[in-house]
Amino acid sequence: GQVATFGVFADEALSRSYKRMLRDHVHYVKTVFDIAARVIKVLGPWSYSALHVRRNDLQYKEVFMTAADTMDHIRPLVKEKEVFYIATDEKGDDFFSPIAKEHKIYRWDDFFTSTGEYALKGIKIPRKLEGCIEQVICAMGRSFFGTLESTFSSYIFRLRGYLDAPVKETYFHTLKYTGVVDEDRTITYRKKPLKGQIYKTEFPDMWEDANSAHTKW
Repeated sequence: GQVATFGVFADEALSRSYKRMLRDHVHYVKTVFDIAARVIKVLGPWSYSALHVRRNDLQYKEVFMTAADTMDHIRPLVKEKEVFYIATDEKGDDFFSPIAKEHKIYRWDDFFTSTGEYALKGIKIPRKLEGCIEQVICAMGRSFFGTLESTFSSYIFRLRGYLDAPVKETYFHTLKYTGVVDEDRTITYRKKPLKGQIYKTEFPDMWEDANSAHTKW
């Protein structure tokens, strides 16, 4: 998922250099991006919205909710009939039916079938990389809605910053939004404030500073 800690630099330019180093040299192996690209080609880069809906082994049970509630929470922020990619550990075939009434849904297994144009059929995919691949797929969505308290979701927010996604705001499907950017930003950061060593929070300066002038070695 995501590792959270912080360091203090006397030289702000040096801090930016370290952030750029993390962006450019600490990342998933090429295989992850190559396989994810097969799915993204079908969906279209930035042409869908993505969700991470954690349902089973997460210890924070208060973030579990119905699909109808999820749809109600994010509806002001998605386009009408926009395609959704949902990364989830939900096993029920009908769980997402309330969302499917409004949006075409794709999930991981669809891409081994005609539904997903057989994008992953015959591809040897190491089991331990499946989650990483789904993170990259989610990162390439026009918008993304994570699960509050999930490190899996948190790293997707950082990837979206690195990839310069059209919508880089931090949104959780577990919070109800309005469609007004400033108000929705307040809703997110009231729950997950950007201060101190807050676990499972991505700080935008991780990608914003990486694009700034940095120390010449």
